[in-house]
Amino acid sequence: MVSLFSGQLSSKVDDGVEYVYPNTWQSQFKHTDTIQRYLSDVAQTMKTTLKDGTLKSPRTIYFVPNQNIADGIPYEGTWWNDNYIIWGFNQRDYPAEPFFTVDYLGGFTPQLVFAKTKHLSKQDDFTFNILFANAYGRALNSTLKLSNDDTDVFIDTILESLGDESLGNNVDALEMNQQFNTWLRNEESLNPKSPVYKKWNSLIKHPTSQKWNTLYDLLKQENSK
Repeated sequence: MVSLFSGQLSSKVDDGVEYVYPNTWQSQFKHTDTIQRYLSDVAQTMKTTLKDGTLKSPRTIYFVPNQNIADGIPYEGTWWNDNYIIWGFNQRDYPAEPFFTVDYLGGFTPQLVFAKTKHLSKQDDFTFNILFANAYGRALNSTLKLSNDDTDVFIDTILESLGDESLGNNVDALEMNQQFNTWLRNEESLNPKSPVYKKWNSLIKHPTSQKWNTLYDLLKQENSK
């Protein structure tokens, strides 16, 4: 991937982490300890619960308006690799008040999980990956004591859009929806250490034509306990 940035950007280095952001966001970066602690907690929890020995917190974070209003969802504008995070927004997201607070951070968690998922995924399956990002992100937020209001709403939207075709005609969409909703009502769905998330993450990194079947069977097994 090649990224080109233009416009008036400022930067700040704090505790070894460089933050690059538009000049208009300068007031948001007077204090970066909340951002740094949040990213560190997300990275460490993902590394521990998904058994990802390569995951680490990048030392450079770009906050850039790389989407237009018609781009769909903000997840597609965020990227995370071993060297940096591109934290993407569109222009209308620019806040008029402090943005990186406990009230808002929970909405970013699935976005960051999806950014890492895209980096690791060996096969693009948007629905499979975005559902994982939100379900697992929901568990991370629960662990980090962050709000899941935005995440719960988006999961409902994804499940409502599931069709037999998006599942590869391998699993009945209605049955998958029912199993997933049952799983979400289970307290274990809020546990990032759940074997469901470990196996699901493995299916993203090593996909098979039967991955939706495998996920369905896994959820059905967990729901029957």
